[in-house]
Amino acid sequence: MGEVQEATGAAMILITHDLGLVASIADRVQVMYAGRVFESGVTREVYYDSRNPYTQGLMRSIPRLDERTDGRLTPIRGAPPSLIAIPKGCAFRPRCDYAQDLCRTDPPELRSIGEEDHETRCHFAETLPSFSAVAPEGAP
Repeated sequence: MGEVQEATGAAMILITHDLGLVASIADRVQVMYAGRVFESGVTREVYYDSRNPYTQGLMRSIPRLDERTDGRLTPIRGAPPSLIAIPKGCAFRPRCDYAQDLCRTDPPELRSIGEEDHETRCHFAETLPSFSAVAPEGAP
């Protein structure tokens, strides 16, 4: 895919759950939840300075080759909502460890945070505990 894109100069849209593949080929990424963009930006910034609890949960659930573990991944608790009965407020609220009363009533808007067109849909992005994936050798 990369060779075709380089040869033609065309843009490419890739829809996948394979975050490793995204990290290796995408310049920009959009993380979606319940049919909406929850975090968007330059791939490196989203992966290594995630500012959304859903994105952070996804990153924690990726197997890591640079860490010794007992083989267990850290799942995101709960289950995704039914798309015909999305919760009021923030759609991720029932599964979010950082949800507050505001999240129950007010859906967060997608807004700029950080640098390089980094956007997130979280009321508390600035105050979330820092999460950073470890950049592998030679990562863009």
